[in-house]
Order: sequence, then structure tokens, then C-alpha cells
Amino acid sequence: MHDSAAETLDDLRNGLVGVNDLPAGTVIAAGDVPEPFARLLVHNDHMTTRLGDYHGAAVELQVLSHAMEGDVYRRLIALRPMGQNRVVEIGLVRIDLACTNPAVRTMILDEKRPLGDLLISANVMRRVEPRWFMRFDGAGLLAEHFGMDLAPFYGRIGTIYFEDQPAIRLLEVVTH
Repeated sequence: MHDSAAETLDDLRNGLVGVNDLPAGTVIAAGDVPEPFARLLVHNDHMTTRLGDYHGAAVELQVLSHAMEGDVYRRLIALRPMGQNRVVEIGLVRIDLACTNPAVRTMILDEKRPLGDLLISANVMRRVEPRWFMRFDGAGLLAEHFGMDLAPFYGRIGTIYFEDQPAIRLLEVVTH
């Protein structure tokens, strides 16, 4: 586990193509995340359920880049409401596949379903714990996918535990 948001972001970027222009961002307190971002980020639920409820449609996954080293699988993802072309989340994900069973591992590597949806349907015992909340002022990767006129962007860095093992670390940045 890393001691800072910057170290965690560096680890999440490691080995992924197309993430070098992700802005550094600023760590902020949960209470400083404005609405509607607070509703989307300040909780212990999966983002796929929160985003689906907020946008009125299930979200679909697009893997923009991925890398694998041993049992560590990393990916840069975009989530969109079903049937819509707009991106509502950009994420960096690091998954320790050694923490998963073969069926879940296969579903993750198939890259067809968002993690939250997949883990809920597979009935994986899990706990979502946000660690840092972030403000990003635009530019680079986020502006490319969300549009500069929507800045600033807000996100969270956290861990998903499988039966008390830190299986997934992730950055989730959303727009409204």
C-alpha cells in the first residue's frame, strides 16, 4: 500500500500506454467535493451502480489500454451510459488477479463488463474503501475524454478488498 496519492497514481500508471498526460491533481477532503460529484464519489459503493443510478442507464465498459505483468493486470478504462457516446468516468485500475477465482479472472480479462457489475454478479465478498479524493483542473487525458468545458473534474483513489485482501487499486474520475 502506498503512503501518498501521488505514489499510488504513479503505480496505477505503470506500464499503461496513453496515461502520461493525466494531470497530477490535488488531494482534497471528502467534505470539499462539490455536488453532484460528492454524490457520485463520496461513498463505499461501486461506481458502476452509482453512475447507473445517476445517469438513468447501466454503464458500459471500454478498455482504452491494458498491461499484464504476472498476476497484475492494469487497465485504463472509460465508462459510458448504455447507448450513449459520452464518457462519464475515466479510470486507472490495478488488479491482483491472484486474489480472484478462475471464473472471475476470466470475466475480468474478457474486458466486457465494468468491475462493479462483474463483482456484484459473481457474488465476490468485497469492500470498497476510498482513500483520497482528488480535484483535476483539466487538460490532457481528462479533457480529451470529457471535454475541457466540463473542468474541473473530481475523482477518488481507493482500494477494493476481496475477503480482506487488497485486490484492486483504482482511480475513478467522473463528470456529470
